[in-house]
Amino acid sequence: MTRNRHRDVPPAPIAASIEAQVAQQEAHEAQIRAFSESEGLLTQPDTLGRYHVAPMPAYLEPLRFLGVSDDLTDQDRLDVDGVSYMPDPRPELPYFYAANARDPRLGIIHEGAHYKQLALSWANPDPIRRRYIDSVANEGIAFYNEELMLTAGLFEDAPHSQVVVHNFNRLRSLRVVVDVNLATGVFTLDEAIDFFVRLVPMDVETAREECAMYLATPGLAMSYHVGKQQLLRLVTDAVVAQGDAFSLRALHDTVWANGNVPFSLQRWEILGDRGDLDAIDSSSGAASVS
Repeated sequence: MTRNRHRDVPPAPIAASIEAQVAQQEAHEAQIRAFSESEGLLTQPDTLGRYHVAPMPAYLEPLRFLGVSDDLTDQDRLDVDGVSYMPDPRPELPYFYAANARDPRLGIIHEGAHYKQLALSWANPDPIRRRYIDSVANEGIAFYNEELMLTAGLFEDAPHSQVVVHNFNRLRSLRVVVDVNLATGVFTLDEAIDFFVRLVPMDVETAREECAMYLATPGLAMSYHVGKQQLLRLVTDAVVAQGDAFSLRALHDTVWANGNVPFSLQRWEILGDRGDLDAIDSSSGAASVS
């Protein structure tokens, strides 16, 4: 419906150069920080670094297939800004790079959300909560943040970007199908690649990299969707439980600062609901957590 509504609006132009994209990213990162504060979505402390892009170094180019070329710092480098390395803009960029070259905010609302969540979690006063456990909470937060920013109105000035965020949602949902079917042998690698190319749609290069990652780490592709649903459930239940006292900013601040902690434990702490933990204990035969 979004695409139909804006069917006569031409796509946003690709950045004229990597230098132009770097400058645009810096301006958009500041815009999103201000937007998050003004809309009461997430506190942006002065101690939180920035998330920028930089030209792809020659030594990283041959390794791009291994994953996203990010340096999101670590708990010992919280005074260093996060950075994502990008290729020079050109008409035939792969799926994610093309989106970022047209509107850097499309990368900031996911990879930038990773940076903020990790930086805030690494600064958690409890050392145990600084530790990365698994990707469900982390990827769930970043995926949730995409739709959050769309719904909050960040892209009111960018019809093309609204369509792309919906397409990101489609991709991450279709990942569940590919993840399960690759792991169970229903799909061959070539069939999984073709599935993405046809149904997202996306380029063959990105589809191949996605599927290769899922073969190496079964279950990872589902973590985005599972984590997002767990966070949406947490938000919904907090609205019901807290009523007029509910604060979206306060909940997000807590979740981002504890984003390395599984949502089952966050629910117990935030809502006093340990139902997920009891279900885990019951199914595994483990001793009850007290």
